[in-house]
Amino acid sequence: MRLVKPFRFVIKKQKPVLIKKRPSQESDAAQKGKNILIVGGQLSNLGIRALLFCTVDQLSRRFPDCEITLLSYQDHLRPEEEKQAFRFTILPWDLEIKAWLLNKAARRLRHLRGRRYDPEFIVNLRSRLKDAAFIIDISGFSLSSQWPFRVSLHYLSNIMIARRFGVPFYIFPQSFGPFDFSRTQKMLIFPQMRRLLAYPEMIFAREASSLEAVGQFTQHNVFPHPHLDMVLLNKGYDLKNIYRSTDSREPPHVESPAVGIIPNLRVMERTDSREMYRIYQDMIDVLLQQGKRVYIFSHTGKIDSPTAKEIYHQTGGKPGVHLIEREFDVVEMEALIKGFEFIISSRYHAVVHAYKNGVPALVIGWASKYPELLEVFDQSQYLTDVRDGLEGRNIMAKLNSLLGNYRQEKQVIQTNMQALAGMDNAAVFSAIKA
Repeated sequence: MRLVKPFRFVIKKQKPVLIKKRPSQESDAAQKGKNILIVGGQLSNLGIRALLFCTVDQLSRRFPDCEITLLSYQDHLRPEEEKQAFRFTILPWDLEIKAWLLNKAARRLRHLRGRRYDPEFIVNLRSRLKDAAFIIDISGFSLSSQWPFRVSLHYLSNIMIARRFGVPFYIFPQSFGPFDFSRTQKMLIFPQMRRLLAYPEMIFAREASSLEAVGQFTQHNVFPHPHLDMVLLNKGYDLKNIYRSTDSREPPHVESPAVGIIPNLRVMERTDSREMYRIYQDMIDVLLQQGKRVYIFSHTGKIDSPTAKEIYHQTGGKPGVHLIEREFDVVEMEALIKGFEFIISSRYHAVVHAYKNGVPALVIGWASKYPELLEVFDQSQYLTDVRDGLEGRNIMAKLNSLLGNYRQEKQVIQTNMQALAGMDNAAVFSAIKA
């Protein structure tokens, strides 16, 4: 058994950045409000949904009199009946709204643009910001050069708006970096990162590499949430704090012995997709030869569904291979994954759900969060990082090793999970000053 290792890193000393946290003239009610705003969350990505549910549940327990609002443009477009199923409010949050909140010129030019939002809505949103107790960012992984440049700009704009309205801002455990932007991009974004990242009350970094990355820009408000994801440490959801009705569906029956395959579009974008599809077919053939049933499905709804369907269609309908097209809720997904002997996953939170339930995983990842998670559970030998290249023979060797050792690895994972039994997310939520 290996307990969680402490962080070991060195951050170069830098000249401190002083930010005056005096509320702006628009935020007289900020600190006194009853509104809690959440950014960086969404319902389509099941990993982020799990983070959202964990956050909403814990906030509801600690601040029962507050109204929680998720700011998400994608989820605002969902049918009204679907949105009404949740106990939290969902409002849109996009570039036009941010421009309105930050730029008076944009508001004066409003009549020259298409009317996407009713002026009354903007007034209502501004009121929520003025009366906000605090804003929480639950982005799993956004501030990084591994995404298009605009993603980092949108991320920083949330802090900019909080600062504009004088609202306390908390960045919950997530991954940061690397920041290998182009020279021009660095000239634009680095000064803003030094200025804005000094504003949040607390920034929780999920990995040592993330702590070091963000520590280049601010240090006084950065804290480790060592190697651990909030979903991993969550002890369970009180669904009454999340849904108006707690009726749930049963996940599909998994006929043993079975292995789950959970792809990730982002991996396909960052490697040779044709080669990756070929490797999937080779892995499926090996699993079928070993008498395993194979279930292919998406962990993120529509985002990865085309990839899952393509993997399935390339099998030509071989007996024993199943495509699950249904979208799952967080609790349903955990129950589904629990039924597999092991999974082959490129989704980070699918691996988190697996480890929580003692299920081994062959992981094909693309970011630093993957190796650090697997290290905690002594599973590093089952990781392929596509940033280091794609070698089919190595992946197949890892698969054959897991096929022969998944029972022993299950015990290793369970032992390490038991070592974390005394840890939870209390430190994150108790840090909120409200």
